Amino acid sequence: KNLGPVTLNGFINNFNDGITWGLLPLVIVKTGISMQQSGWLIALYPLTWGLVQLYTGKRGDTHCKKQLITAGMVTQGAGMLLLFFNFNVPLLAAGLVLMGVGTALVYPSFLSTVAENTLPKQRLMALSIFRFWRDSGYVAGALLGGLLADFIGIPYTLLFTAGITILAGLYAEYRMCCTNKLVWNSNMCVEVY
Repeated sequence: KNLGPVTLNGFINNFNDGITWGLLPLVIVKTGISMQQSGWLIALYPLTWGLVQLYTGKRGDTHCKKQLITAGMVTQGAGMLLLFFNFNVPLLAAGLVLMGVGTALVYPSFLSTVAENTLPKQRLMALSIFRFWRDSGYVAGALLGGLLADFIGIPYTLLFTAGITILAGLYAEYRMCCTNKLVWNSNMCVEVY
């Protein structure tokens, strides 16, 4: 019940990364800023992700991973929506920071969710399968992002990607069960170990 949604969300997370890294330079060029400023702007996403992950990594040990994954994917989608409305540099910066926060919420939770939902003798195979699908998202995002950008344009490609990112997060909220002792809402499926 937990492995399918976490694998789908891993795929979609890297799918939107593949699209973002392929199309983001083209979006930023439209703002007319210098190459050096573009570099600083693009660096906001991984910088935010890396710094915030120092905090969110520990949350997976004390909070329901399903809710961290849902919140992270919805936050990523909201950030991508801001890239769709790329009217100015501050809006782009806010979108990239939101994407970084969202990725920091989900990334530490992915592998630990797979590990805690498999027996030790199954763990190597389960993690390999998860990582195959998660990392395939980069390729699918890069290929589909280019095709979609050609057919429907860059803004609508970003809008599409934001939509499926949010939907994947909501699917995790619907389908997954919490497996930690501390949960945010007592009305959900809880397995206390």
